[in-house]
Amino acid sequence: MRTEPRIWWVNQGDSYIRARDGGYLWAPTQTKNGGTPFDHWRNMRYLREGDYVVNYANTQIRAVSVVTAKAVPSGHPDPADQAWSDQGLRAEVEYRELEETVPLGQISAEWRTREQGPFAKDGGVKQGYLFPVSDAFARRLNATFPQLGLPVGAFVEGEVPPKGSGYVEPSLETIVDAIRDEGMTISPDMVRRYHLSLKTRGFVVLSGISGTGKTWLGEAYARAVGAKSLLVPVAPNWTTNEDLLGYLNPVDGAYHDTAFSVFLRQAAAEHASAVAASRAAQPYHLILDEMNLARVEQYFAKFLSAMELRMRSTAGYIELAPDNAVALTANLCFVGTVNVDETTHGFADKVYDRSQLIELTISREDVLDHLGTRPYASMLTDVWAVFRRVAPFAFRVLDEVNSYVDEAAEIGVSWQVALDEQMLQKVLTKVKGTDLGLGAALEGFLEIAADQFPLSHAKAETMRSAYIEHGFTSYF
Repeated sequence: MRTEPRIWWVNQGDSYIRARDGGYLWAPTQTKNGGTPFDHWRNMRYLREGDYVVNYANTQIRAVSVVTAKAVPSGHPDPADQAWSDQGLRAEVEYRELEETVPLGQISAEWRTREQGPFAKDGGVKQGYLFPVSDAFARRLNATFPQLGLPVGAFVEGEVPPKGSGYVEPSLETIVDAIRDEGMTISPDMVRRYHLSLKTRGFVVLSGISGTGKTWLGEAYARAVGAKSLLVPVAPNWTTNEDLLGYLNPVDGAYHDTAFSVFLRQAAAEHASAVAASRAAQPYHLILDEMNLARVEQYFAKFLSAMELRMRSTAGYIELAPDNAVALTANLCFVGTVNVDETTHGFADKVYDRSQLIELTISREDVLDHLGTRPYASMLTDVWAVFRRVAPFAFRVLDEVNSYVDEAAEIGVSWQVALDEQMLQKVLTKVKGTDLGLGAALEGFLEIAADQFPLSHAKAETMRSAYIEHGFTSYF
């Protein structure tokens, strides 16, 4: 449904002049508060050299631009703009302003409502940034407003933009690039294993120590493949299916849905719509975060049976209430993240039988790669290596250390002082227990910290003394 080169629509508003003068398009890779970016921001990843962009600003199409270089990570081009995150993706483009602009009102409302994409159901422009447009819409737009000069074929009378095209899965290479573009340190082979596991079973369990990126992988992969996703944190007090699925109120006879059961219904509705229209259905990914905080065999019991049925037929069914069931269709995938520690429950064999288990690990090379060119990269990697077996930490801690050091630099604190404070506050707090390797680990850390990091060295010395005396140590 897309031309080569492809055609895009960008809503720029007040940023249009700055972007035109700078010759770029730019969108954040996260919200101001560090949240998940919107789909219309993530579309920046799919811009390619030679693509055309319709530049819309302040109620009219003001220019048509050509992408001269694909989007790459970049800081905010306008530091004075505090509305968004300061990290994003920037594509270089060449602007051609129109002598005769195209007001939105001159574009048929019927075309806009049919196209959707950058347009809302009422035909107005969505509050979004970058959207692809269909060939049919681009041809009709170009035929009516030849000043646009879009590289599309002739408009055929009677042709209308489609209401929706079938889902097309990106290539594995594109998926890997999209995930790594988000800043995640992960090997292509690990992404491939996850990709194949979802296709094989539709239920993947991601395990690993805290901070290895299990939840991030689930969400980043869903974004990369264009799937709808829902993250559901599991609570330790869940004991029944109703905790996850909702319940039927016997008083008023109404079913009280949860976000989880609503998502199931949406996935089933999308699948039914796709079958009726003879198109591929959009995937839906349901992520259960820390799913073994409660006993999986209790709150997830209905799904374990239904998944087995789905493997033998086109769909299994979950009965929510009498005469109220929802299908587990082929476009619906389940992902569970698990930590293995004293706060979690083990899995029964039937959970492993019905899932693909992938353990996310972290190596010395991964740590070095993640820390990049920071002056303390080698030193912090040595600390990681010392504690990896008795008090492991991963990317979440590394990112927090980096953030702390960066904030400290803003107020004139050296990275050496800041790193000392972070090893005290984030690394040594994980060291506890009676493991036979703790003594050697603390000695190794003391060698690294000697004459450089007085705060963490003093604390580690106290902890080592406690271990020698009592055979047990902890931060407190």
